[in-house]
Amino acid sequence: MLISRRTGHFYFLFTLPLLGVVKSESEVTLKAEFSGQITNVYYKIGQFVPANSKIAEVENSAQRALLLQAERALDAAQAGYNKATGGARDEQKDILTAQTDNALKAKNQASASLANAIKDSFSSASDVIFNKISSLFSANNKNEIKSQIAQASSQSQLIIDINWKKFLLEDSLSAWQKEVTSLDNTQNLSALADTGLARLEDAKTFLDILASVINELNASNQIPQATLDGYKASVAASRLIVNSTTSALIGAKTGFNNANAAYEIAQSQLEQGFIGGDSNDILAASAGLKQAQGAYNAALSSYNKTIIKSPISGTISILNIKTGDFVSAFQTVGLVTNKGALEVSASVTEDEAKTITLASEAKINNSIPAVVTSIANALDEKTKKIEVKFAITKNDAEKTKLINGQSVQVSINRDLQPSQADAQIIIPISAIKITSDGPVVFSVNTNSELEANPVKEGAIIGDRILIELGLISDMDIVLDARGLKAGEKVIVKTQ
Repeated sequence: MLISRRTGHFYFLFTLPLLGVVKSESEVTLKAEFSGQITNVYYKIGQFVPANSKIAEVENSAQRALLLQAERALDAAQAGYNKATGGARDEQKDILTAQTDNALKAKNQASASLANAIKDSFSSASDVIFNKISSLFSANNKNEIKSQIAQASSQSQLIIDINWKKFLLEDSLSAWQKEVTSLDNTQNLSALADTGLARLEDAKTFLDILASVINELNASNQIPQATLDGYKASVAASRLIVNSTTSALIGAKTGFNNANAAYEIAQSQLEQGFIGGDSNDILAASAGLKQAQGAYNAALSSYNKTIIKSPISGTISILNIKTGDFVSAFQTVGLVTNKGALEVSASVTEDEAKTITLASEAKINNSIPAVVTSIANALDEKTKKIEVKFAITKNDAEKTKLINGQSVQVSINRDLQPSQADAQIIIPISAIKITSDGPVVFSVNTNSELEANPVKEGAIIGDRILIELGLISDMDIVLDARGLKAGEKVIVKTQ
C-alpha cells in the first residue's frame, strides 16, 4: 500500500477568512469604554484624524501591569508546552532556571505591590471617611450628619442609614488599621485583599447614599450655595478616590495571582526540564497554554478599553474632554465626521471572536488594509453570530475600489504564534477518519505501520479542518485516510 507523506503539511491559522459587506459610515460617536481619569488627550476640535487614531487615554497603569503579568505567564506556558513536546536541551535548562528565578522575583514584587496596595487602600478609605467628608458631619458627634442637612433633606430614612453606616465604617476601619499595621508578605495577601475590596465596596455604598441626599438639597439661609457646592465637591472627590483605589487594588491582586501561577508553572517546568512529556503531559501543557493565551487576550482587551480611538478617518467636530476629567464607561466624549468614510461588516462565531481584538489588522479583498473597530457583545438573533466591523485605514484612493453594499473578502490577522501548539493546526478533511472511538488521524511508526492518533476536531474551513488537540507540529501524517485502518503495513513515499 502506498501512502503519501510530506513534511510541512500543518497549516497554522494566522488569518481568519470571512465574507463581509461594505457599508457607508459618515460619522462616528466617540465613547469611553472604561471609567476613570483622562490622562492624555492627543487631538483638538477641528483636527483631522486617521482611522484607528488614539484620541485620548484613560488612566491605565493597573491594566498595563496586568498585561505585563499575562505576557510573562504566557511565555512560561509556552516554554512548558515546548518542553512537554520535545524535552529540554542543555541550553534550555539554563533558560528554564533563569525563567524560574525571574518568576520568583516577579512573585516577590507582586507580593510587595499587593501589600502596598492594601495599605494604600486603607489610607485612602480612612482619609475619605475621617477627613474628606468630615465637613458634612457634626463636630460633637462625628457619626451624625449635620442637623442643617438632616432638616433640609426630605429623605429621613437615608439620613438614618447614613449615620448608621458611618458608625459601621469607622468600626471597620479600626479593625483594618490593626491588620495593615502588622502586614507583611508572609500573610495570606489574597484573602486580605478580598477583605479590603469588601470594605471599599461598603465605603462606595455609603458615599452613594450620601451623594443622593446632598445632590437633592437646595441652597438656603442655613446652607448657602457656596457651602452646598463644597459639600457636593467633597462627596464627588471621595467617590472618585474610592473607585480609583478599588481599581488599583483589583489590579494588584490580579497581578499577584498571575505571578504566583507563573512561578508554579516555572517550578514545574524546571523540575521536568530534561524529560519530554507523555500524551497526558502534552494535553495538560496545551490546555495551560490555551488558558494563558486566554488570560493574555483578556488583559489586552482590558487595556485596549482604556484607549479612546476613532474607527474612521475624519475631522473631530466635538471633543468634550480634557486631561484630568473623569469619564464613566460608555460616556460619549466626542464626534468624528467624514462624509466619504466606508466600513465593512462581517460575522464570526463565538470561538472565532475569542481570537480577535479591537485594532486587529485585516485585509479587504487581499489588498486593502483595515482594522477591527468594534466587536458586538452579543449574538445576532437571526444569524447566531457576532458582528465585527472594520475601518479602511488607507487613503481615499483605496476606498474608491469599494462601493456601498458590495460583498468583499475579509482576512483578519489573529494574535497567534506558530508554536502555540496543536490547538492551531489545520489539516485536509480527507486526513480524518471517523471510528467508533471517535475521529483519528493516521501517522506511520518506525515499523512502517499505521498508528491512529485520537484528535479533537474544531471548525471546518473550506476543505480543511481545525485540529484542537491530538497532533504536534513535527508529526508526519497520512493525508488521505480513506480505506485505512490502524496496524496496516505501508510503504511511505515522500512528496
